Amino acid sequence: MKIASIELTRVCTIGGEWNGRGHEGANTFWEEPSASESLESFDAFRAAVAACISACPYVHYDDEAEQIVQINDDWELFAYDEDGNWTARTGLEVLKLKVPDDKFLLDWYEDLKAWRDA
Repeated sequence: MKIASIELTRVCTIGGEWNGRGHEGANTFWEEPSASESLESFDAFRAAVAACISACPYVHYDDEAEQIVQINDDWELFAYDEDGNWTARTGLEVLKLKVPDDKFLLDWYEDLKAWRDA
């Protein structure tokens, strides 16, 4: 299984633009009080990102449409088919999220703090 890029990891965890489409991420960085707690310190931010990735480490990505379909805790994605049967969805690339190193996380943290404090 391929590891998601740093850019895709950022979009999946804290939100942002991906291929021209907005994505809100998989966590609650923007909801109070979590936003304040997550950005309280760099260590709290790092822990929040790591917890988010640990809880939902798989990105189901549609290459053809160039979009994130779902961020999930399971490498298989199930949905109802046209006959109403619960079945595994096929044709999606599954990428695994990995916690970035501290250099990238610090850049993300500083960007979010500056945006929130502006």
